[in-house]
Amino acid sequence: FFFFFIDTALQALKADKSFCPAQSVYGLSLFFLEDYKKASQSLEKTVTQCDKEKEEAHYYTALSYFKIGSKDKAEARLQEMIRLYPEGEYTEKAKTMLGIIK
Repeated sequence: FFFFFIDTALQALKADKSFCPAQSVYGLSLFFLEDYKKASQSLEKTVTQCDKEKEEAHYYTALSYFKIGSKDKAEARLQEMIRLYPEGEYTEKAKTMLGIIK
């Protein structure tokens, strides 16, 4: 299922490397396929280059960092997300995840 999204996102990114929805879908697909290192790299691009997809990308980048053992990066990304999106869709999940990390 996620392989379809990866292929579609990669085709879109080949056409336009700055196409944020494709970057986000690619990173999330990699996350759900448990390729956390590549997911963190892709989602990091979403965080730094995109506007609309940022909150979700912050959260899943943090989870990816956590899964590959980069707890400091995960914690920093979660704290940044909570600061930027205090009423966001992922804020409570981020707070819970911070409790797990600490």
